[in-house]
This record gives sequence, C-alpha cells and structure tokens, in this order.
Amino acid sequence: MASRFSTYSGAPSIQPSLAPTFDTSSNRSSTRGSLQTILASKIMSEKGQSPYADSDLAEIARSSSTLASSDPKSHDLRSWSGSLERMQDERLQQQRYVMSGSKSEEIRANALGAKVERALARRMTGQDAQFTAKKSPMDEKRALEVEAN
Repeated sequence: MASRFSTYSGAPSIQPSLAPTFDTSSNRSSTRGSLQTILASKIMSEKGQSPYADSDLAEIARSSSTLASSDPKSHDLRSWSGSLERMQDERLQQQRYVMSGSKSEEIRANALGAKVERALARRMTGQDAQFTAKKSPMDEKRALEVEAN
C-alpha cells in the first residue's frame, strides 16, 4: 500500500488524496540547487547587492506563470508577491523618517521607564500601606524613660 502526501501538509496520509504523488528521490538535486540559490541571495542581500539582474527577474516571473494556476499555494504566493511589490514604493522610501542612534536610545529609555511605572502602578493598586513620618531616636528614648518612671 503506497502512502500519499496530503495536499496541505508534508505528513503522509493513508487516506486517498487528489494531490499528485511526487517521487522525492529524483528531486534531490534540484532542491539542493534551489537551496544554494536561496542562501546565495540571502548573503548578497546582506551585503546590499541584488542577487538578480533585471533580465533574471523577468525570466523568474515568466517561469512562475507556467505553474498550475489551480494550485492554491501558487495562488497564495502570487498574491503575496503582488502585495509586497505594491508596498515597495520608492517615493515613500525617500519620505521615511530614520532616527539617529541617540534619538532611538532616548526613546528606548523612555519606553522602559513607562513600562516600569505601569508595572509598579499595577502592583501598588490595592495596597493600603500608610506612610508616616519617621520618629527621631530621641523621641523614642524619651518615651522609654517616661514608661520606666
């Protein structure tokens, strides 16, 4: 009895599925290549370089359109990539305010102070301690003398 993979998870299932069964042993080399591509692009993006030329991006867009349009995962990926592209607006990037190091440290300190004040306020609610002025040691000594006499 061959087990099939579920449509939405990688867990094997005994139940029959409409999802196609893939032979994972033949795809190992392509997976390794795609993993290398992902790692290389991550390293290049950390250095501030673009891992793809404009022609490569167009080729990737064409190849992604050849995927099965009925696949819900590819539809989700396309909608997410479209949303991310719309969010990347160069005019808005130029208008974005970037705080200096000292300003961000000042805001962090203020935020920490506010957190501490809120925590203390929560802990002090319902407390009925009454603070009185501290008696001087001389007054206590006189009180003892009076009681002794």
